[in-house]
Order: sequence, then structure tokens, then C-alpha cells
Amino acid sequence: MAKLSAVCVLLALVVTGHLVSGSLAKPKDHKDHKAPKKGPKCKGWHDLVSQCSHCVALGKPVDIPTKQCCKVVKKADLSCACKKITASRRKKIDVKKLVLVASYCGKRLRHGTQCGSFTIPPASAA
Repeated sequence: MAKLSAVCVLLALVVTGHLVSGSLAKPKDHKDHKAPKKGPKCKGWHDLVSQCSHCVALGKPVDIPTKQCCKVVKKADLSCACKKITASRRKKIDVKKLVLVASYCGKRLRHGTQCGSFTIPPASAA
């Protein structure tokens, strides 16, 4: 009887330990799901965000880009960056301002390029 009690206590401790650690809470074949990716990896994306966000912020006045922002814009893959502009990012980024900043910095996006929900219009005949 003492052996049975010791086995039960030991079993209870093992089960409790697994419950606390969470190893019984999910099956062994369960894979941890990562947060969904927000578009492709793009050359210069993080630099664009850190150096140019003040110029393209939604609801703020138009601001002339700094030299550092323009340097980043010239190196960045803007067509790829446009693909990263998801619905949640459109709440923070004014895509038309992004296009203006790129143009100001000497890097124009081709007409027809989809940037977020905005399509770059054709150049107007002057």
C-alpha cells in the first residue's frame, strides 16, 4: 500500500509539473504559430520607416524630406516597400506623400505601380 501511495504522489507531481510548464497543454506535434508576416522583406524598409516616417505620416502636414531620408529613399526598393503597405499601415502612412517624397528625392515610381491601395497615375502631358 505504501508503494502505491508513493507512486500516486510521484505521478501527481509529474502531472502537476507538466501542467505548470504547459507541456500537456498543447500536443507535441503542435507548432508555435508565428505572427503573420507583413509583406515581403524589402531592401531599406526599416531605414525608410526610421528616416522618413515624419514626411509620410497620415494626418500631418507635408514635410520636406531630410537629406538622410532622401539618401535612404534612393537606396530602397520602393516597389517592394509599396507591397508592405497593408491596411493597418495605411492608417499611419499617407501613400500619396510617400510618392511625393520619392519624387522629391529623385526616385519616381513607374505609373501603374500599386502602392498600398494607391495606383501611381500616368504622367500628365504638359
